[in-house]
Amino acid sequence: MTGFRILLVLMFTTLLLYTTFVVLDGGANFAATFFANIFNVGWQGQFNLDFMMLIMVTSLWIAWRHKFSLNGIAIALIWPVAGLMFLSIYLLIASYRANGNVSSILLGDQVA
Repeated sequence: MTGFRILLVLMFTTLLLYTTFVVLDGGANFAATFFANIFNVGWQGQFNLDFMMLIMVTSLWIAWRHKFSLNGIAIALIWPVAGLMFLSIYLLIASYRANGNVSSILLGDQVA
């Protein structure tokens, strides 16, 4: 579990720094570029479409994990915009709340 937590912190830090440089260089209008690539029907667009669908499945998992409560739905809606910088913190907190129990991290309150 310690390795997983370290990985989450490293991913968060790396992505935060990278995002900072990208925003400073090209601005924060990521949506226009993201969807333009999809509509151009190339490999970058394929990657973006695949990634968007992965985010949708993950959002459904988060909402389900919280039994579709208001908090779970809110988190599921925030994560697609905030990305891994948000999800890494979410999973880090979940790992501590679950005392490192992977089943509890994955299933939340669904654990029987």
